[in-house]
Amino acid sequence: MPGVFVGGIAFQGAQGFNGTEPFYPPFDMMKLTNLAREGVRGKGRHSVVAREQIVAWDPALLFLDLGTVRGQNVGGLHELRADAAYRDLTAVNEGKVMGLLPNTLYQVEAGSVLANAWFIGTVTRPDTFGDIDPRTKANEIYGFLLSVPVFDVFDGAYNHLVFQTVPVE
Repeated sequence: MPGVFVGGIAFQGAQGFNGTEPFYPPFDMMKLTNLAREGVRGKGRHSVVAREQIVAWDPALLFLDLGTVRGQNVGGLHELRADAAYRDLTAVNEGKVMGLLPNTLYQVEAGSVLANAWFIGTVTRPDTFGDIDPRTKANEIYGFLLSVPVFDVFDGAYNHLVFQTVPVE
């Protein structure tokens, strides 16, 4: 699988699309090549990648932290829609921008990390994860951790884009 990128990761508030994590746990769990890790030393949680670098990588598949949809005319989704450079990305043009649950803001939310990993597996490794319904799996995880299956509440809070192709047009 070619390299992947996750953008719009919240860190002490909403971030632009170039806000990412070089050591994004769901990518590590799926043994994916995280393009944002290229040249990074250490284990830093949050990083900002130059827009020009994202354009140069031109990932065939993008993931979007949906914590970025909460504001108007700000954040990663707005930038994907408004910035001409991002609109030329292969993944944007081919409808391969996938929505993820926010899993960081001021702390890491373990349930969302695990749910995102299962979803990412269904997208990047359908031969192994093709029989998994990521929404059902998320409710199993939240049911275990919180005693309540809260996926639908989270999905509603993020415009029903969680574990879906995000429309960028």
